[in-house]
Amino acid sequence: MLAAQAEAQQSPVALNQYERSRAEMLADLDDPEKAFVFAESAVAVGDIRGAIDALERVLTLNPGLTNIRFELGLLYLRGGSLELAESYLLEVLEDPQTPEPIKLRAQGLIEEIGLQKSRHVFRGTVTTGLRHDSNANTAPDRLLVGGIPFNIADQDRSTSDVSAVLSFRMQHLYDLGGQYGPFIDTELTVFSQSYQDVSSSDITFVGATSGPRFRFGLDGQHSVRPYIGASTLFLGQEHYGNAARVGTEWAHALDPRTEVRAEIDARWQNLFNSDVNPTAKNFEGRQITARFGFRRALTARLAIDTALSLTDSNLDASFESNVATGIELSLRQSVGNPFGSNLDPANLSLTAGYALAEYDQANPQVDPNVVQEDDRWRIGLDAAIPVAEQWLLNAGLAYARNDSNLPNDSYDNLQISIGVSYNFRRLR
Repeated sequence: MLAAQAEAQQSPVALNQYERSRAEMLADLDDPEKAFVFAESAVAVGDIRGAIDALERVLTLNPGLTNIRFELGLLYLRGGSLELAESYLLEVLEDPQTPEPIKLRAQGLIEEIGLQKSRHVFRGTVTTGLRHDSNANTAPDRLLVGGIPFNIADQDRSTSDVSAVLSFRMQHLYDLGGQYGPFIDTELTVFSQSYQDVSSSDITFVGATSGPRFRFGLDGQHSVRPYIGASTLFLGQEHYGNAARVGTEWAHALDPRTEVRAEIDARWQNLFNSDVNPTAKNFEGRQITARFGFRRALTARLAIDTALSLTDSNLDASFESNVATGIELSLRQSVGNPFGSNLDPANLSLTAGYALAEYDQANPQVDPNVVQEDDRWRIGLDAAIPVAEQWLLNAGLAYARNDSNLPNDSYDNLQISIGVSYNFRRLR
């Protein structure tokens, strides 16, 4: 990216390159490549206005170059021309051929422009729908008690069920001043799932995190957000517990098509035994997770997302403490919208993941001679189809399987879901 180059240096080499490329461009004003080369050298010496003029000429010669519109948006933002920057970045968003990572980067910059015009940005998603689980109570096929196998009672066998799902996610950004912040970034998540028959699996979750988001670099391509958070969880209509957390997120745009990100998160869980969950206290304790991800646009319509994770759970019951390492791969493909070409493209996502969980000690109540080890698999296919401005139709198919060396924790589940989402955004 032009605007992501190093700080301008008035070195003789840079100045000579600037003068030479300028002369070559002026000698052949119809050559877009010479104009682009001059724009690079102009940024290197701090001539933002000259770089803008050169890229405007490139765009005149080749109006379909989305990457040039993106670069112009960055340069106008650096120059303080917020309206022009926003105009170019909106054109990048509206172009169906724009790669997804560039769209995400443009969307983030538009949010920052909005913050410079106003102090507050609210945005989020409300989703509701139905979900069918083939094993809603995640029941195994058989049990071990003290190393002795037992058949499962009929009422405790895996049960398929339908549930109603409602989720609400909102982000609030508050501008503390400056071209790239910092911003106070607060995120709220509310999730509720209510089953028709298996009420013991009902879930209600409320959680929030908040912290300053700092951006660095000439176009804000580096992002760091330390945060604190808290959450509460109800399971089976009983208060299951509370959690406090602290962490840091980091992201870096290597180029308009590529982003790397990392996060470390530590949380402490305070749980409550109940009639529905009599052993909840076993899972009380500390959990630390480290994640590293990589996102790349392979084409204008296809993007790949990979993530590695490591979670260390140090819980009150040593036989529940474990270390889990995982990997996830996701492919996202934009396709034509079946509801009309005037709507945004539909997005199809295929995700596959695997995690290995290795436990600290054997559970004497299950088998005193076997330390638990789980292989956790998941694959899912999701579709998000815009049906109107801000409205999407969602559908998903997912299969999860936990293969354990202890039958008590071996189970699988096939999940089918359908719903609608509403995306909102408001400036104040």
